[in-house]
Amino acid sequence: MISRLLDEDLKREEIVLNCSQNCMIEAGAGAGKTTIIKQRVMRQFKKGILKPSELVVITFTKAAAGELRDRISTALEEEYNNTFDEQEKANLKDAIDNQNLIQISTIHSFCFRLLEERALDIKLPLDVTMLEEYENESRINSFFKNWYREQDKDYILSLSKEFYLKDYSKYVYECFKEICDLPDDMKFRYYENLLNSYKLKDYVKLMKEQIERISQDIIEVVKTIDKKVSTIEEASEYLYAPFNNFIKTCKSKILYQFIEAYNSMAKADNYFLSSLIKKEEFQLFKKKELKTYNDVFNEKLKNEKNYALDLNLYQNALVLKLALKAREDYNIELQKGENRHFVSNNQLLKMTLELVKNRAALEHFQKEFKYIYVDEFQDTDTVQRDLVFKLVKKIDKDEFNDASFFLVGDPKQSIYAFRGADLEVYKDTKTYLENNEIDNVYVYELSRNHRSEANIINWVNKEFKNEEYGLGDLYLAMTYKHDGEKDSKVLNGVYSLARPNEKPPKELKVVKKDLLLRESEFLPKFIKALMEDYEISCFDKQGNFTNTRKIEYKDFLVLTKNKKSLEVYADALKENGIDVNLYGALDIENDPFVLRYKALIHYLLNQNNEKAIYGAKEVLMRSIITDENDDAANLKLEEFTNKSNNLSPHALVEYLAHHLEYFVDEYTNKSQMNYLQSS
Repeated sequence: MISRLLDEDLKREEIVLNCSQNCMIEAGAGAGKTTIIKQRVMRQFKKGILKPSELVVITFTKAAAGELRDRISTALEEEYNNTFDEQEKANLKDAIDNQNLIQISTIHSFCFRLLEERALDIKLPLDVTMLEEYENESRINSFFKNWYREQDKDYILSLSKEFYLKDYSKYVYECFKEICDLPDDMKFRYYENLLNSYKLKDYVKLMKEQIERISQDIIEVVKTIDKKVSTIEEASEYLYAPFNNFIKTCKSKILYQFIEAYNSMAKADNYFLSSLIKKEEFQLFKKKELKTYNDVFNEKLKNEKNYALDLNLYQNALVLKLALKAREDYNIELQKGENRHFVSNNQLLKMTLELVKNRAALEHFQKEFKYIYVDEFQDTDTVQRDLVFKLVKKIDKDEFNDASFFLVGDPKQSIYAFRGADLEVYKDTKTYLENNEIDNVYVYELSRNHRSEANIINWVNKEFKNEEYGLGDLYLAMTYKHDGEKDSKVLNGVYSLARPNEKPPKELKVVKKDLLLRESEFLPKFIKALMEDYEISCFDKQGNFTNTRKIEYKDFLVLTKNKKSLEVYADALKENGIDVNLYGALDIENDPFVLRYKALIHYLLNQNNEKAIYGAKEVLMRSIITDENDDAANLKLEEFTNKSNNLSPHALVEYLAHHLEYFVDEYTNKSQMNYLQSS
């Protein structure tokens, strides 16, 4: 690895000019990541380094892929018109004519293409279909319900007892959903060791002993000022209220409540047991004469073990063990019959990773795709990272091919943890590329933000230095671009409004309504002052500055906390001659689309309720139910029930969003359709 510690402008120039090298770039918001990708691609085409069919650009949304394709297409035309070297012009002309061959897509679309090209290498049917998210969730749900019923009841009961719950299937199900599509060889570290340690009864015994030990220490301290104290209840008046409640719960006869209380107390920062985890100072005693004992207890508790946390890990290991068994059986089920013809997004990644382990397939892909760009690399999970590295590494060696990849990301913008992306993958990858002696990989850090003013950048830096974001030493502070003196009459970036304090005399009691009215009266004056004295900057579709202009009414957007505030501000603006387009004040309670949706949901929750059944039939038939149409209504209801019964609330909403036929009728106009789809 060669870490580039150059001036920022020199870094950017080197990244673009040395476009045949492997790169990982960390760059924050506004650093020009997309621009660098575009400039690099232009140079690779212009110099004949790549042909359009050899280039892969992976983004994380279809919208981002479409936008990047448009920007590359526009840049190709501009580069062609500004190039005079005959060979370079010919190279660009070829790129323009064949730009539809550039693979710019999401990782899933790219994987689908690879599987289509080499399906026979992993014995995949040729007519594979991608499942929608709600369809895949329904399949997983259906399998797990049947699978769980077939498990040994005595074994399940023994596991439930370790949780002190009658049924812990929901925990197993949630875990199963997370791992069911992960590669079979993915290891889950340490969980087996946890199963071989203590059981529930052991943890309970240890925790009881611990509470008694700590309680006795507290009693001894309190006795120094009140010799009559002999129980923890008597000593509790000298302690903070949270600990008092904790002690009472600990004395409860219900063991499960005790464990839950202990667990939550151990995680709460302001309670004394937080020291078992964080080892930080705390104030246990509130009376002045006992303050000195806080340090004593701090020292004692440093040696105490957090058994509640250990118990939680042990229980998680039990869940994981059963979920892994479910995954093993699920993978067998997916190889049967029609299941082989339908794949989910996660299956797609898993199957593609298996495919590139096939030498013939890997050789084919490496000849076909010479250079891979990965945008938003911070949102990459383990499977995706391993897949990309497999495609860009030498087949027989753990070495990267020359001129084969370009990774760009910003850990501050990681947003896909809910679907498996892990910031640790980003950190591990960066550390791996930086700390190993890899001669053909360059790592750059770009900190300059070209988009925002100093005040917003300073705020972001302050927030992301906070430990809760988990970036630690990897955090790259942003800097802002200095363009010399700016016109103070042109608004740029983010501002906070500071105006003279208008607090009323102390003897007057001001209610929220009065403050709202005063604010609404100020707003029209503020808007007109900005329009009279200030301008804003204008940019083209590529983000390039074009000119400045006077501010117009259409440039303003007013956001309020609630509907009542919305109406007050709107009235104030209208009274001052300012036209307003009001959004968000719609009465959705009586909206026909909402009523139809509520009727269908009501039925799914109450499928034995005659009124709910009748309401759902009316929605599906778009008419009152009669003897003549009752049979048809029953058929539609059965079809709707079968398709939606196994879906989670989130998946159900997604399913209904894809089936607007349940809500619209012949009277639905175009504007209503647009409203419904945006809702």
